[in-house]
Amino acid sequence: MKRRIFVLPLVAISLLTSCSKIPDLRSDIAKFITSFSYDEARKVYLEAGYTRTDVSHEKSGEIITVGQQMSINVKDEENLVYDYRYEKTSSLGGTETKHYYIEKEEDYYMYYATGSQPQRKSAYEVKVELISKFFYEQEFEGTHVRGMYLGDYMLEVLPYIQNHVTIDEDKEELIYDMPLGEEKDAKGYEFSELLIVDKLGMTVSCDIYQTNGLTSLETTLRVYNNI
Repeated sequence: MKRRIFVLPLVAISLLTSCSKIPDLRSDIAKFITSFSYDEARKVYLEAGYTRTDVSHEKSGEIITVGQQMSINVKDEENLVYDYRYEKTSSLGGTETKHYYIEKEEDYYMYYATGSQPQRKSAYEVKVELISKFFYEQEFEGTHVRGMYLGDYMLEVLPYIQNHVTIDEDKEELIYDMPLGEEKDAKGYEFSELLIVDKLGMTVSCDIYQTNGLTSLETTLRVYNNI
């Protein structure tokens, strides 16, 4: 057996997969994923965003909470919106905050980032360099990863996780539900996960609990789209 890294929305999750040939994909899943499309997702998710909260319980007793929010809007090409907020707090005291956003200035935008000087950007640069971060942060040979678009990566891992996948035809959603305790390695690492993806391959929600018996991390992610 080898450990496979499944990169979820901004989160890396380990999955144990066999070294044998790729399993055949169930027919209902194969039918559902034919509509996965990054290009179509960009056309549909025009005014969207997400909220994410990570709460870690450390061995020392410290509780660290990290909150993230991102919103984008490209409905009006003359008034683009990009706003990202980050806040980290500790039960022992101390808060770290970051804010990245744009403001329209005549025919260009000013990009403000905590700790940096404002930068002037064109509308094209805003869409390519900033708004795209909602969908993905990295791209490898046409595969988009580490963002709210999961279609490309789901195509790769679905054969290995399909026993925990169901399709909700009414809601047009794919649901991956891994209960705690089914995946556990020799070091005691285990996790539970409930991931919902829409017909385009975009994340709808994700709830993850990870632990090694001494420390734990709980992640809650919600994505919205104002059509």
